[in-house]
Amino acid sequence: MQGEFFLHQIILSLFSHPGIVKIYDKCLDGSPKYFIMEYVEGITLKKHILSKGALPKKEIFDIVKPTLSALAQVHAKGIVHSDIKPHNVVVLADGSIRLMDFGISKPLPKRIIDLGDGEEPAEVAIGTVHYVSPEQAEAKPLDGRSDIYSFGVMMYEMATGMLPFDDERPVSVVMMQIHDKPVPPRRIDRKIPRGLEAIILSAMEKNPKNRYQTA
Repeated sequence: MQGEFFLHQIILSLFSHPGIVKIYDKCLDGSPKYFIMEYVEGITLKKHILSKGALPKKEIFDIVKPTLSALAQVHAKGIVHSDIKPHNVVVLADGSIRLMDFGISKPLPKRIIDLGDGEEPAEVAIGTVHYVSPEQAEAKPLDGRSDIYSFGVMMYEMATGMLPFDDERPVSVVMMQIHDKPVPPRRIDRKIPRGLEAIILSAMEKNPKNRYQTA
């Protein structure tokens, strides 16, 4: 666990971006080892959505633009975040954002999900099933386009106040991410602009080749 913490902090130390939590100082050679990090006071985007429901278009873009800028720097360093979700975006009082939690930004291990009696076990990459990309769910090699899919899911939730795929059983959500098309956002709320819907659905294409190729 301590090793994962230090890997997380080392990854953070690679970045210099206003949308990514800053590392001010570190000591990895001495004892004790330490990092001095930026103190971030705000609420997660997930809590913000839960308290407000679907967000207005302007607020969505005010959050999306700096978060995508931060994600672009992550990818420019050759790193896949692998856990993009609204729980890992903090909204500060001044409206700025910080992208957090690079804990699984590395080659992903696999784990077995227990499907219950009468079903076959499936291997999936560690992540959060409601936001995981199809290729991550199938434990395939990842690149930045996997984060773009997860970002599309996050935008879907911001626009509609709902998750595109949900079920009580995590494995069912995994299978939906791999095989099912999301309900178009405008079927949920006709006030959502067509352009915003097109962005979300393009980001959430099952085949990475059909998504936006860069943040």
